Amino acid sequence: VRNSHAAIEQHGRTSSPARPYLVLLGAVAVALAALVAPCVLHVLPDVDAVGTAVLRVLTSEWTAVGGPVAYLRFTMPAVEGESLRARLLHSLAVTAVALWLFVLGGRVPVPGRYPAEWPELGAVLLAQACSYALAQPAGLRRATGFASCLLGALALCAPTLGSIAARVAACCAMGSFVLSALEPRPLAPRLGAAPDSQQEPTGSEAPLQPPARLAWLRPGDVKGLRFLLAGVAGLGAAAGAKSAALYVLPVHELAEAFSAAHDFAGDALHAHAAKLVLILIHTQPPLGYLGIAYLRATQRRKNMLISVGPCSVAGKSEARSFVRAALAFVAMVAVPYALQRTAGEAVSALALGRFTAGCERSLRVGAALADGAALRAAAASERTVEEHALALKSTLVSCTKLLERKIFSMPKLALLPAALARHPR
Repeated sequence: VRNSHAAIEQHGRTSSPARPYLVLLGAVAVALAALVAPCVLHVLPDVDAVGTAVLRVLTSEWTAVGGPVAYLRFTMPAVEGESLRARLLHSLAVTAVALWLFVLGGRVPVPGRYPAEWPELGAVLLAQACSYALAQPAGLRRATGFASCLLGALALCAPTLGSIAARVAACCAMGSFVLSALEPRPLAPRLGAAPDSQQEPTGSEAPLQPPARLAWLRPGDVKGLRFLLAGVAGLGAAAGAKSAALYVLPVHELAEAFSAAHDFAGDALHAHAAKLVLILIHTQPPLGYLGIAYLRATQRRKNMLISVGPCSVAGKSEARSFVRAALAFVAMVAVPYALQRTAGEAVSALALGRFTAGCERSLRVGAALADGAALRAAAASERTVEEHALALKSTLVSCTKLLERKIFSMPKLALLPAALARHPR
C-alpha cells in the first residue's frame, strides 16, 4: 500500500513508466503503419476476415486467461521501483501456472465438496500472492506475506480448517496493510529554510516524526503505536471479515443468481464461472490502478496553468510550453491509458458475453427442449421461453457488472489508509 501510494503520488504513474509507454507507443506506430500500408500499396484488406481473426484471438483460451494474469502482475509493481525485468519474470511464472490449470487441463488434487475449477482459481490467486510476497524486501513484510499465503494454501487444501485459516489470514493481511499504510516518513525540510548546519537532517538521517495530530507522542512511540493499531485492525479483521465481506460485497445476490443459472446449466457452469471470475480479478484492479495515475497526471497538467503568464514575470512560462506539455500528456498518458482500458474492458466483455450466452443456450435448448413437459409448462405460463431467457441474462449481467465495479474500486480503497494517515488534521 505504501509503495503504490508513493509511486502514484510522486510520479503520477506506475514505476518504470518510460519503458511501458515506449512499448505502447511502438505498438501504436505498428498499428498505424498496418492501417496506412494498404492504402499506400493499393491493397484493400478483407475487413470481415480481419475482424474475425481479432475476435478469434481475443476469445482464445490462451489470450483470455494468460493475458489478464500477466497484465496484472506486470502493471502493478510489488514494491516501489521494481524493475521491468523482475515484473516480466514474475508475470511469466504466474501466467504459466494459470495456463497449466485453465488451458492445459492441469488439476489441483484438493479434497472437498467444491468443484475442481474453484480450487484452480484459488491456486492461481495463491501463485499471484506468492509472487508479490517474494518481491518484498526481507523482513516483516515478506514474512507476513508468506504467512498469509501459507494460511491461504491451508484453507484451500483443508476445507475443514478453512474458516480458521481464512480468519488468521485476514488478520495477517489487515495487520500488514495498516502497518505499511501508517509507516512514518523522514521529516521533510522546511520551505524556505536556510541551507546551513541548523537545518533539519533529511533523507535517511532525518528522525521519524509523528503526525501533527499525535504531537503529544515522542518520536520513539510512533513505532509502538503503529504496531498497536495494526494488531487491533488485525483482530478486528479476524472477527468481522465475514460480516464485512457480506456487507460490502453482494454475496447473497451473486449466490442466488448463480443458483438460478445452475438449475439450467448444471455442473458445467462452474468452469465458465471460475474462468469469468479469474478474468475479472486480473483485469479490473490494474485498470483501477492506472486510472488513479491518469487522474493525478490530469490534475498535475491542470495545475500547470498557474505557471502560464508573461515571460517577464519570474516563475512564469509561455502558453506554448503548456501546449507542448498537453501534447506530451496526450501521447504519453492519455493514449496509452485509453488503449489499455479498451483492451481490458474488451476482454472482460467478451468473457461475460460467452458466459451469459452459454447460460441462455442451456435454458433455451437444454431445459426448454429437454422434454415435452417443459414446453407444456412454458405454454401454460404467462411468460414465454424468450422472456425467461432474457430475465436470466439480465440478472447475470447485472450481478457481474456490480462485482466488476467493486473489484475496479479496490486500488482506490487501498489508498485510503495512507491518505488518512497523511491528512494534516
